[in-house]
Amino acid sequence: MGLEDNLPNELKTLVANSNKFRWKNESEDKYIGCEIAEFINQELELIKRINQSSNIKKINEGYFKLFDALHFMLGEIKCIKILIKKHKEIVVNVIEQVKENLPIDKALKVFNISRTTYQNYKTIVIHKCESSYFN
Repeated sequence: MGLEDNLPNELKTLVANSNKFRWKNESEDKYIGCEIAEFINQELELIKRINQSSNIKKINEGYFKLFDALHFMLGEIKCIKILIKKHKEIVVNVIEQVKENLPIDKALKVFNISRTTYQNYKTIVIHKCESSYFN
């Protein structure tokens, strides 16, 4: 599938030519987990397409720099945890909206909360009962 082109040259030189020849001529489904090669290939193609546009690459790098700076500054605010807890419904809703494209654990890093805290927030948000005496 051409994935070997993405390996460092030092690693490629360690593999014997006879093995390279044999692997290229074997059936792809001979090995357990061969399906992952197609997934990796798709991901690499997406990365290559994104990086072909220097403008998109610069925009992504800019967003990451902005996010890193903001996260660093917000981390020094002592009441940030209280603020996140106060707005737990927004946190849960936005994570639920992006979880198809962004793993939950990565999204949780944005808010600097644990998976357990998120699950507690989610339970509270889903099962909230504002009409009861005790809410």
